[in-house]
Amino acid sequence: MPMPRRLGDPDPTGSRAVPACARHASPCVEHLACARDRSPPLARFAGGCEWKELSMNEAVSTTAYFADFLGPGGLDRASARELLGRVVDIGLAFKYRRRFMSTRDNDALDAIATEPLPETACDLPVLLTDLESRYLPTMPNFASPMFAGFPDAGNNLAAVAGAILGELIDVNLINADFCSRGATEMEIALIRWLRELAGFEVAAAPPTTALEVGGIPTTGGTSANFAAVLMARERAYPGSRADGLPAGVQPVIVLPDGIGHYTIAAAAAWAGLGNTATVLHPVRDFRYDLDELDRHLRAARAANEHVIMAVCYAGDSRTMTIENLTGFAEVVRSHYPDAWLHCDGCHGTSLLFSSRLRQRLDGLSVYDSVMLDPHKVLSVPYTSSFLLLRTPGDAALLATESELILRHARSFGQITPATGSRSFQSLRTWMLIKALGVDGVGRMIESRIGTAHRFAQLVDEHRDFVRLNDVSINSVAFTVIPPGTTLPFDIETAQQSAALTTVAYERMLADGAIYLHSFELPDSENRLGLGRGYRHPVLRFMSGNSLINDDDLTNLLDTAADYFIERRAE
Repeated sequence: MPMPRRLGDPDPTGSRAVPACARHASPCVEHLACARDRSPPLARFAGGCEWKELSMNEAVSTTAYFADFLGPGGLDRASARELLGRVVDIGLAFKYRRRFMSTRDNDALDAIATEPLPETACDLPVLLTDLESRYLPTMPNFASPMFAGFPDAGNNLAAVAGAILGELIDVNLINADFCSRGATEMEIALIRWLRELAGFEVAAAPPTTALEVGGIPTTGGTSANFAAVLMARERAYPGSRADGLPAGVQPVIVLPDGIGHYTIAAAAAWAGLGNTATVLHPVRDFRYDLDELDRHLRAARAANEHVIMAVCYAGDSRTMTIENLTGFAEVVRSHYPDAWLHCDGCHGTSLLFSSRLRQRLDGLSVYDSVMLDPHKVLSVPYTSSFLLLRTPGDAALLATESELILRHARSFGQITPATGSRSFQSLRTWMLIKALGVDGVGRMIESRIGTAHRFAQLVDEHRDFVRLNDVSINSVAFTVIPPGTTLPFDIETAQQSAALTTVAYERMLADGAIYLHSFELPDSENRLGLGRGYRHPVLRFMSGNSLINDDDLTNLLDTAADYFIERRAE
């Protein structure tokens, strides 16, 4: 007769004893999750189900259940390695696909979206085969050299390794001790590296608390900008995070007209300031017109308007033009010395890694906060972003407390608004910088800028296109010159150009072979001849893929021209 075993003891198969539900006369899946650590097998009741101990023979039949899990007592390491190797092979096949995505099939997409709830199990290898053949072909491959709409290539080997390891390690960065000891310290080091590059002071001693680190890890630029708005609000109206805004106040956030990112206005709404808090100011050549800004702020001060925050862009989201950082800060401070100065450096802060280019960001260190977005510009897989603070103690402006989970002094969960549990996403950027070093990352950035200049030259040499911006980092915006016309445009020609550009983009989306972004852009340099305030649809090249070559550039532009020529022939 088999000797009785306690729940959690190994059986001869390497599995463990599993409780059965006396009421259901079978292993109760509802209760399996807590089976391993139960001891000893006394009568128990949970959710109306009475626990009983299975015999050894009955337990053997449940071994397959534990093979669904990784870790001690689960699937053996050799089998896990083999199965996860298949996962990696599928991912690599996807990553090495040259085509951006498949031709759009709306019926297939709708079928995926309305798939019924799976009631029965599916063997994981079968599921992986189905995923590879049916689902992945519908998805875009940002690592393809035919994708040039954003720099989010996510294909640096060290960063991808960090992404994979981060998921396997599966620590929770909300708490610095029992949830992520060691990982939190790595994240602190990363933030200190980034602060040093930005020109902020970095103390020699290790920080005692999260409020001394000088940065906030976030899931993206949206959450980083949101955190900056929250801090600007609390500085302007102390106690507002607890008591709300004082009655009758009308806060103002300064933004550039036509080149700003949507996230600041959205953050103002989320923070209870209202979308109307954002006031747009004139731009010239994709930067603030500082003379106009000075005039507007002088008038605002005279009218007792309360500017609580002023935002500029080190690389605006359309043309990557870098603001005159010193000039902008001086104008704002001359009228509103207490306003929160924020630089959305999503794209431009990549230049900090280049000893040859970082001087273009001179003046950055006087800003109260700077946003960096590694998953946008450093070939790091999604998601990894940071908000850096000139004065580390400013993190207290949005700090929260919880005796339950946040009580360790270094816990970042105290200063990550709208984010609780958080995976080890920063390992991706940590791995990148450790593997390449600052110099290696800098060379990567310099190379992509050179690529953009070569693409700009191809556009300039093409008879059917005109470029609307100078290359600042890696953005090239261009539009169609209708056949039989020349620059400058009249209104009718501009309308033809707009229609051809828009339809070319729609064809591009439906086809899926390549991708260039499209949006309306103010003709800030008056290259179309209809004035600096005229807005026109463009196609925009912007690549962060270090593998894109000259043949790829030619292919991208020729394919874009084919979409427009098809329209012209209709």
